[in-house]
Amino acid sequence: KVEKTAKVTSKLEKTTEVTSKAGKITKGVSKVDEATKVASKAGKITEVGSKSADLGNKLDYIFGKGTGNKHNIQRSQSMQIELEKIGIYDDLSGRDYLTQHLNKVLNDSSNISSLEDRSYVAKEIAGNPTIEYTATTRESLLMGPYGGVKLKTIWDGDRLLTIIIEGGH
Repeated sequence: KVEKTAKVTSKLEKTTEVTSKAGKITKGVSKVDEATKVASKAGKITEVGSKSADLGNKLDYIFGKGTGNKHNIQRSQSMQIELEKIGIYDDLSGRDYLTQHLNKVLNDSSNISSLEDRSYVAKEIAGNPTIEYTATTRESLLMGPYGGVKLKTIWDGDRLLTIIIEGGH
């Protein structure tokens, strides 16, 4: 597939970079909300000059689709319930909203609560090297139409490792 990138600028002078894996770029978007919808359907949203969060399959996990052991499945379902209590659901709108929130969290250095040097043995690489990285813990308030929850997220650079929903409503 061809990947193209374009900049979409609204009347509000907010520029959004739109990457489409299908190779189609929509032009002439006049509102930030419309730009977000177009970019979301195209595949990826990032503000120019900012990092895009690597969420992997975390949205599935957060919205109750966790797999594996009983603990992971229960934790995943519990997170979905907490989000539903504040009015964020597993649909295109809910996923887009959460993705935008996590991108903002990643790009706001004022929400860093701790840094921790960590390492792991990369068994999948010949020689089993030890990989070192810095885990960055960030805290944020995620607001929905019916209240809010505190999110504690742990990152390795722009890759989301862990998300914890701590009370709220």
